[in-house]
Amino acid sequence: MDDQQKRPVSIDLSWLAGMWEADGSFSLNKNKNQTKYIQYEPHLQFVNTDLMIIEEVIRILKDLQVGYYFMSRIQPENFGKKLKYEIRVQGMKRCGKLIGYLLQYLRGQKKQRAAYIKEYIDLRLSKPKNQRYGDEEHSLFRRYEEYNERLQEFSTTNMSNTYANRT
Repeated sequence: MDDQQKRPVSIDLSWLAGMWEADGSFSLNKNKNQTKYIQYEPHLQFVNTDLMIIEEVIRILKDLQVGYYFMSRIQPENFGKKLKYEIRVQGMKRCGKLIGYLLQYLRGQKKQRAAYIKEYIDLRLSKPKNQRYGDEEHSLFRRYEEYNERLQEFSTTNMSNTYANRT
């Protein structure tokens, strides 16, 4: 019996979702391509300094057949000298696949970010590849941005109130 048969997939997925919430990010980036048209690109990133955790994340991604990029580098001096490992998942299909696996296990603020990104990916993949963006795509991206702005305002307000109440 191999390791995958010994451990239920849901345990790996819930562990990976928790790790991604703690040390990862779910982003939908707005870029202009060479022809000056706007593109929205999903980007999932996981960063950690523990090689054993990185290896476990990579094992799970391989089991799920989700493509990824791996990098390691020393952080600049003002951030310390620890070796940092980074895993990136990019592209509509890869990001959509990973989010599809993790979404039900996410619990925090990143769950809604991931849901917006998944909705965007599903919308784009339902259309012809080179079809230009319409109102639906722009509207979805605005909702994603507004959600992030509300989180930022909420965090800033709560931080100010927390510190004000301590003094």
